[in-house]
Formats: sequence, structure tokens, C-alpha cells
Amino acid sequence: MKKGFLTAAAVIGILSGPATAEIVKWNPEKLFNSSEFSHVVTSDQRSRVVFISAQGPILPDGTVILSNRVKAQTKQVLENLTQALAAAGAKPEDIVRIHIYVTDYQVGQGIIISGEMRKFFNYQMPTSSFIPVSQLEFPGAILEIDAIAEPGRAAQTVKAGL
Repeated sequence: MKKGFLTAAAVIGILSGPATAEIVKWNPEKLFNSSEFSHVVTSDQRSRVVFISAQGPILPDGTVILSNRVKAQTKQVLENLTQALAAAGAKPEDIVRIHIYVTDYQVGQGIIISGEMRKFFNYQMPTSSFIPVSQLEFPGAILEIDAIAEPGRAAQTVKAGL
């Protein structure tokens, strides 16, 4: 009876994973140093999950791209997202979830942003939400994107047929 209990306890211990999971929060060198939030958070347990804070059109020195051009800001946001992912050992194809926050939303903005996103993800899109907002933290910013990624896991895109 004791042997069966110990075996069951060992199996439960293995299935529940390590008693302590490491959570690491940091700001990668190639992104501006924020004291308000972490650009990247990783949590190692059975699978590694990377949480990327909303990335805006901000250069590494902390200046905001003030261009009203949605395309220019979108490209900088995606570059920042790429840098944050790389710092965590992840790639765009590892992203499983994004939130896109856009100020003063207009259909034309959505078309431009969506086109850049499709190229960025090589047309293998993660789950996403497109969220219109009245303003963002940095004056002049048109959009921000946050992400959740699971690096090292095989990603597969399945398209439903009609």
C-alpha cells in the first residue's frame, strides 16, 4: 500500500512540474529603458511563455516617431517587438497572441496595419484583438502592440475550408 502511494505521489510531482517556476522580467538593451514596465517577461515551467509589453513607435533612445504615417509607426512597433522577442530567445512565429491598440481608428489605418502584420507574420497569424483607444501613453503614438509567445514549440497554422 505504501509503495503504491509513493508511486502515485511521484507521478503527481512529475505532472505538476517543478515546485518553483522562474519568472524573469527585463528591458532588452536594444529597447528604451523603462522604469514603468518590463518589455519582456518569461516564465519557465513545463513550457516557456514570453510576455511582451505593448511596444510603441519608440526608438532605442526613447524618442517617439512622431510621424502621422501609420506605416512608419507600424514598422517601428514591429521592429521593437522583434527586438523584445529576440532578447527572450523567441521569433515572430512563436507568438500565440497579440493585442493591437490604435488611436483615432479609421478603416484606412486598419488596412495599412493589417498589411504590415501579415508580412511580419509571413501570413501565419496568431490570435489577435484590434482595439481602438482614445489615446496611448506616448503623445503622437498611433499604435502599440503587446504579445504572448511560446518559443521552442512547433507552430502550425490550419486553414478551414468551405
